[in-house]
Amino acid sequence: MFCYKYKFLSSQKYNIFMLKDEIHLQHENEIEIIKLNSFQPRFKWSKCDISDIGQFELFDNQKSRIYKIDPSMGLLLKEFLNGKVCFQGINNHFKIAKIISNGNSSSIVRMRHLQNEELVTCKIYKQGRSELEQEFRNEVLALQLLKHKNLPKIREYYIEANHNYIIYDLFEGHPLDICIKNNILDDQQMIHIMKELLKVVQFMKMEGYSHQNIKLENIYYYSLMSQITLIDFGKSLFKNQSVTAGDSYFSKTTKDNSELNTQTCRNTYPDKDYFDCGLIFIQMYLYIQKQDYQKNSQLQRYPLFR
Repeated sequence: MFCYKYKFLSSQKYNIFMLKDEIHLQHENEIEIIKLNSFQPRFKWSKCDISDIGQFELFDNQKSRIYKIDPSMGLLLKEFLNGKVCFQGINNHFKIAKIISNGNSSSIVRMRHLQNEELVTCKIYKQGRSELEQEFRNEVLALQLLKHKNLPKIREYYIEANHNYIIYDLFEGHPLDICIKNNILDDQQMIHIMKELLKVVQFMKMEGYSHQNIKLENIYYYSLMSQITLIDFGKSLFKNQSVTAGDSYFSKTTKDNSELNTQTCRNTYPDKDYFDCGLIFIQMYLYIQKQDYQKNSQLQRYPLFR
């Protein structure tokens, strides 16, 4: 696979090598290395009316380089890089179809692809505060590593002028707090939800991860498929490894990791996820007790309905 770098009136041919942890763009003795699972440089793909991609632009430290590529190769390259490198230019590819939830620092929306009309789920982070920037990076890095049927599958991530975006494969359902308020869960569904949630927590622990923010609002339940999806990895922690803005996932040394974990883990503890699952179980149990009490009170008040 190859591409052409355009500079003034000349062009240079670069061979593209796709390796395990990085991409190499090589011209004779000149080589540009792009680390996977990182946030620099950012790729901006050409806007096309069809799915072919004939050009991409790299942004890094306010510098840009334009590369031309055969459309069929461009499409293959983008498919390989999806979810592994940072993109730019989301408005060229997606538009908001529906707002799912709004928070103080982020929103969950449903987006539609401009070319093939495919629906995806997107989390939008506001910019302006360092903790929000770190949460965005934490979530990206966590979901690049964690692959599980009950976790969102990351597809692309973007850094734009005012917001950061994470595109996931579409997941359906409603947050558990909404399900409880609307009385759409029965006893068996709640038991199933708890079993599935504990399996996810056990999986994350085996992978060295701790979610640190498991609560009703962060668990989506799709009743048609009896499927839960655990979201919001902004506060997640990876044992002995952490990443700061601009770093590759694989670039931190042991010393760096220790210092970062000392700073970011001061109000956390390893078994917090299990503790949070216990709180959710209690909330569900109290909900069941409340429903039974209301039902019995109704029967006592109106004996004809027994």
